[in-house]
Amino acid sequence: MPTQDSFEPELYLAIMHGDTTLSDLKMGRANLKFEVSERTGQLKDLVKENFERFISCKSTIDDIHVRLRKAEGDYGDSADGASTADMVAAVTDVQQEAKRAVASMLERAGMSDRIKSVMGMLRRYESLFRLPSRIMQETECGEFEAVVSEYRKARAIMADVAVEGATEGVWHNLFLEVDKGVDMMTAKLTNSLRGADVTVRQAADAIKHLLHLHAEGARSTKNLDPVKLYLEAQAAHVKRLFAAAHEEHAIALKRFRQQAAEQEASDVQWEQSQATEGEPVDLDALKGSQRLTAAQARSQPASTSASTPPDSTTSAAEETLWLQLLAKMAGHVVANLPKIWQMTQEHLAPLGSISKQAQGMISNASSLATSLLKSVLGDFSERATAVLGQLSRADTKGDAFLTGVQLIAHGCQRAFEVSDLPGLLPALTKILHESGKLCVASLRSSCTSAITAQAMREGSQALPMQASAPGGLRGSIPGVMSAVLQKGLEQLKAVYTEAEQAGITSLDSLSGELRAALHDCCVTFAHSTQQAPGLMPKQAQEEAEEDSPSEQAEVPVEPVVTDAKLLLLYSNCVQVRTVVLSNLLDRYQYWLAADGQQSKAQSLSEQCNEDLQQVEEQVMAAYIDSKSRQLDQVLDSFFQEDMALWPQAPPPTQLRDVCLEVLFSLIAVRAEVHLLPPPQRQEVLQSLLQHTLECFNTTVAAQLPDISTGGLLQLLLELQYLHAALAAYISSRLEQTFVELGAMLTERIQEMQEQEQQAQAEQLTAWLSQAQGSDMMECMQARLTQVLSLSSAGQQHNLRALQT
Repeated sequence: MPTQDSFEPELYLAIMHGDTTLSDLKMGRANLKFEVSERTGQLKDLVKENFERFISCKSTIDDIHVRLRKAEGDYGDSADGASTADMVAAVTDVQQEAKRAVASMLERAGMSDRIKSVMGMLRRYESLFRLPSRIMQETECGEFEAVVSEYRKARAIMADVAVEGATEGVWHNLFLEVDKGVDMMTAKLTNSLRGADVTVRQAADAIKHLLHLHAEGARSTKNLDPVKLYLEAQAAHVKRLFAAAHEEHAIALKRFRQQAAEQEASDVQWEQSQATEGEPVDLDALKGSQRLTAAQARSQPASTSASTPPDSTTSAAEETLWLQLLAKMAGHVVANLPKIWQMTQEHLAPLGSISKQAQGMISNASSLATSLLKSVLGDFSERATAVLGQLSRADTKGDAFLTGVQLIAHGCQRAFEVSDLPGLLPALTKILHESGKLCVASLRSSCTSAITAQAMREGSQALPMQASAPGGLRGSIPGVMSAVLQKGLEQLKAVYTEAEQAGITSLDSLSGELRAALHDCCVTFAHSTQQAPGLMPKQAQEEAEEDSPSEQAEVPVEPVVTDAKLLLLYSNCVQVRTVVLSNLLDRYQYWLAADGQQSKAQSLSEQCNEDLQQVEEQVMAAYIDSKSRQLDQVLDSFFQEDMALWPQAPPPTQLRDVCLEVLFSLIAVRAEVHLLPPPQRQEVLQSLLQHTLECFNTTVAAQLPDISTGGLLQLLLELQYLHAALAAYISSRLEQTFVELGAMLTERIQEMQEQEQQAQAEQLTAWLSQAQGSDMMECMQARLTQVLSLSSAGQQHNLRALQT
């Protein structure tokens, strides 16, 4: 009651006037003041109106007091006297007797009054005492708004005992129970924020309730930042999903490889049993080897299996496992990361008005979310790049690698459509850039290994030569090289396409690496061609054999070195330069010059052409040199056959067989190079003809003094025969050489004729001087004239016949 000493006005107002507005309370207060002032005025009027009565009462009281003092003084001296002390003692005794008679009844009455007082207080504050249980029930039902409202009322009612340091009283204990209910609510909300299946809307509501509790000073939210808790929990959850997907993949890959190893061991056992059918087979040994292989596979750790790059025989099942891993990680990015950014951009801004502390937490949310997203996307980028690296090394067709790139790019694109995540574009850029580098590295390594392996195969096996439709010569290296380069370039093109669709332009730096890789492939091809048997100088070949490993030296491979092989090498160079590289450089010119270095792309084409043309010249020189040596042997026979008869050779009657051998040798070369393009065919034949004529000229010039006129006529006949037979392949320069050689022989023949005539004339003149004055003189002169005329006519006839 207001008149009691323990009256609490705040509690009274909260209970009795909890729903009264402030204006009503102010009006009531004014009314109370007015009533109090009125009652004070009435009291003054009462005293004023009854002043005489007050004076009369005062006189009466004073008279009674005097009489009582007189009676007390006359006590014992008069019968009318009385002792006040005796009266007090008598009354006290009577009172004590009464207490003894009704003490129990009074005690029970007092207890009853206290119980009634407590019951009254409970009825009056029933809603307040039921607050803890009500908060717990509402928390269990998820009515968090009601809990916040109840807690706000409790704080307002029990403000004195809610402060720190209060440790006594009913209200303090009651507030502790309220705090316990709020603690339960806080724990439930924080657990939901840490949960993986919480929606953005649910998380925003939970953060709002926790911020309200924090603003009201709940002890469970004192050091709690619900925004940071939610963002960090979701980022950690996504990373755990990545790790779980990787672990599942490792287990599946290990299981698959174990099954493959066991199947392979079983197949080996069956093949061995079939191969040795009819012979005793040591099955125990076979089973032991099978168990050993399977045990080795089982003993391989899962992490090692997952990180070990698959070899070229990786099956489609393994590629599917790697692609499933990429699909899972991309799905986790799409499903989880957008809601982190959506929380900061769409749901937290209205909560800043709750309190200053809430505003500070929300203001830091965007920067925190950006940092966490970059961290998660960095982890995703590293894992995705590692998987693409596995696929690029294992995939022989390129389909799995391209599928992996598309999975990542499409997953990021879907995430973009949901929310513009910070850090997603840089992460995708990094993945595509690393994918491009993997494509370039795979292109370089695959092309190098393919060229080297195919060159060794062509160098050690029978001639793998095919005739193309237009009449060219073609080996297997250009086709293999073209297929490998086109696969790598198509992979890189796909990466560029995905980057363009995502609006990424920073992949242009790959153009320089691509140009370098293509040049390396060209250099590798040129080097492998130059290392072919028959092209390397003998000393360099011996040094290369000495540098080769001893294991390879133990099993030497006899190279098949033929002129047709040299033609094949030459044709490979021409095919690679004019078809493979030319087409690829033209087709992929855009990506080769994507960085704006058009001049460098053109320089690459020119450098490759120059390098390959040098190799072509080297190969063709080796071929011509080989054929020249063969022709040298035929020419040696041409000049050295019957060498002793050249000084006495008679006039020619027909072509010698060795002349036909020279022609047949050149015809054989023509038949061998007929598959080359016409310019190369002409170049080879003209080079060999030039070599033949040079040898002819050198030999004839050295042996002219020892050759008779008949021998010179024979040589002139055979030279003109070769000239006529090879007229279709003779250039103007060779034509001039033929004419000069013919003129030299004709001039020599005429000189020898003149010398013979002069010698005969001198002999006859000597005879005539000895026969002066005789008849024989006339006869000898006549005979001399006849001989000279016959000799001159015969020589002229021979020359005309030879020319015909």
